[in-house]
Amino acid sequence: MQRSTGFGVSPMIDTFAVGEHQTRSLQVDEIQSSQYGFPYHYIPSNVKFPNFARNWGFAASYIAAIELVEDWLTLSNPQPGHRHMDFGCGDGGFVNALAARDRLGNVSFSGIDFDANAIRWAEMFSVVSGTFRARDIATLPEKSYDSGTLIEVFEHVPPSEGDAFVEAISRALKPSAPLFVTVPSTEKPLIDKHYRHFDFDTISTCFMENFTVEEVFGFEKRTPMMRMANRLMRNGRIYMELKALSRLEISQLAQKHDQLAGAGRIGLLLRKK
Repeated sequence: MQRSTGFGVSPMIDTFAVGEHQTRSLQVDEIQSSQYGFPYHYIPSNVKFPNFARNWGFAASYIAAIELVEDWLTLSNPQPGHRHMDFGCGDGGFVNALAARDRLGNVSFSGIDFDANAIRWAEMFSVVSGTFRARDIATLPEKSYDSGTLIEVFEHVPPSEGDAFVEAISRALKPSAPLFVTVPSTEKPLIDKHYRHFDFDTISTCFMENFTVEEVFGFEKRTPMMRMANRLMRNGRIYMELKALSRLEISQLAQKHDQLAGAGRIGLLLRKK
């Protein structure tokens, strides 16, 4: 398959998984929007037990991403007044979990998403001290945020809009501000609500015009033992959860890997040029 040329690079053969839609499709967008009929990101918790969710496979991976971002943002040593924007925040569950962490007490979190229904949930449920906006990220004021996250969002952006989307994020961040990005990898089959999945090279290429890539890694690698435990403890009739096994699964999913094989998601640590 040829890589999309919407990022200013020459076509080449690689494992870039692209759906049939290169431009925005209301049919594709409606799938994700319809899932915001319920604020499902607020159910999993990295501080409470048990960790019920619509699907445990989602909950463990979701908590793993929260912990990766928490560690990253803590290491940046945010000072009082630090402003963080979650681009494509959905129902606000992700930044709500981060805002509850004592280590990030100096950070003022905000979120923006194009989906007004998702933002209504964010305003209703979140305890975030900042604000939520239902609008295009291109409307954000320039050089306003000290850091940013883009968590499982870029796969929902049509390839034809990728350049403008990344540029808008860059404009909103202060000079040298860090950005944490996660996307599904090509190790996962493309699903109907996603325009594309990525490998290390293709996701890095999408951002390198505006950002320096400091680290790229795979995570959410499920071992055979983990899969077996899930089959035994969670099936169509029963749901069992042991705290020690839950923590073990989350810690394994949060491990970083320098090889993509078997990793369902990619993490990308960037810095604005």
